[in-house]
Amino acid sequence: MIRSAIEQPSRTGSGYGGRRVAYGEYEGRGVLKVVYAEEGETAIVITVIWE
Repeated sequence: MIRSAIEQPSRTGSGYGGRRVAYGEYEGRGVLKVVYAEEGETAIVITVIWE
């Protein structure tokens, strides 16, 4: 779920310090918010929250 939220987000945003935010919507489960940083082609996950 985390990977799919990053690779195919339902929406995106920006966070503090250049971090990126990806949202994945999952029917019956809610919205998964993933805060991550990019280093080259690698996504480093900072935190994951169900909203």
